[in-house]
Amino acid sequence: MSTVREVTRTAVRAQWPILLVFGIFFAAFGLVIADFWRRGSLLIGIGVGVAAVLRLTLPNGRCRAEAGRACLAGPWRRQNRPNASMKE
Repeated sequence: MSTVREVTRTAVRAQWPILLVFGIFFAAFGLVIADFWRRGSLLIGIGVGVAAVLRLTLPNGRCRAEAGRACLAGPWRRQNRPNASMKE
């Protein structure tokens, strides 16, 4: 039987790239809301750069390039879904 802690730890390990990028963006938007918009916009740019580097360096199983939402969907995404961009 799995405990809540084990399930949470497994989910975080599986989704660490998107959680990292979301953390950067939440911090950036917090700075923008606190009226430090220049620092916040710089942090948004850094977050975009981190996301791009993660997209390029992670193996295909971690973040697939052919689907924009692959990192967000995680284990809940259906594996054998036909590709919508390949219409016959």
